Amino acid sequence: MANQLQDPLTTPPNPSDEAMSLQADSLVTTMALPMVLKAALELGVIETITAVDEGVWLSSYEIALHIPTKPTNPEAPVLLDRMLTLLANHSILKHRMVDTGENGETKTVYAAGPICTFFSNRGAGSGSLAPLFMINLSEVYFKTWMHLKDVILEGKNAFTSAHGKSFFEYTCSNQQFAEMFNGAISDASRLTMKKVLEVYGGFEDVNTLVDVGGGNGTAISLVISKYPHIQGINLDIACVITDAPLYPG
Repeated sequence: MANQLQDPLTTPPNPSDEAMSLQADSLVTTMALPMVLKAALELGVIETITAVDEGVWLSSYEIALHIPTKPTNPEAPVLLDRMLTLLANHSILKHRMVDTGENGETKTVYAAGPICTFFSNRGAGSGSLAPLFMINLSEVYFKTWMHLKDVILEGKNAFTSAHGKSFFEYTCSNQQFAEMFNGAISDASRLTMKKVLEVYGGFEDVNTLVDVGGGNGTAISLVISKYPHIQGINLDIACVITDAPLYPG
């Protein structure tokens, strides 16, 4: 009887095995995308690309010239191009090849993808997810993730294990982090609530609205700005309310 076993080196994998292999490979480098996007936001790359007129495409060399902090590294455009390629492969940016007009050479140029609007500052209180994204990748949050196993093994609070105090105690004792966190939540709330108010009409018959854990009051202030007959009450811990602005209503 002929040997029914096939050489694993020459046997083509079935699609499910290949898909699982690719998924496993992607998990190995899963941190690359958020860290590259974080660097792009810190460098001002996303703002630079979204600031140009529609239809304008920029090369990595042009982007490097226009970001707020000018690189001293002569290889910056080449390295930046690698970051931009990753962002384009995840549809955060758009990219295409164009002829340079020099000996038939080509270069890659980039433009903002639709998702960039959620990570750029469009002014007029439009809101952005960029500050919240940066908070989630901050050292404070990373240290907390390192203690996730303690939650399972010992029932400990991961944030307390990492920082020696609860999240709210830490926030109230660290003015810089508090400003970053409250600002990030405010920006994200502004972006979300504007969309909610475009489609939801359930506030029309409300006379009093209480937002428990409402931070600096951004969300409830947007509701009241559209429905000024509502009396708004924003509840949160003392250190948050102390720095919160006053709103009409």
